[in-house]
Amino acid sequence: MTSERLFLIGGGGFVGQNLIRHYTVRGVEVLALTRSPESAKVAEEPGRSKVMCSRPAWKEL
Repeated sequence: MTSERLFLIGGGGFVGQNLIRHYTVRGVEVLALTRSPESAKVAEEPGRSKVMCSRPAWKEL
């Protein structure tokens, strides 16, 4: 049995957040890409998806 995976670009936006929710409810493993760490925190579904930021937090460097 193969598990389904989805790589989503734009996971922090309105459409991206809804797609993450849609697919995680159906058991799909989602890896999403966002532009900022703040968007990554908003988009993450606890225990069901992983969200990465596409650029470093420059203020923290």
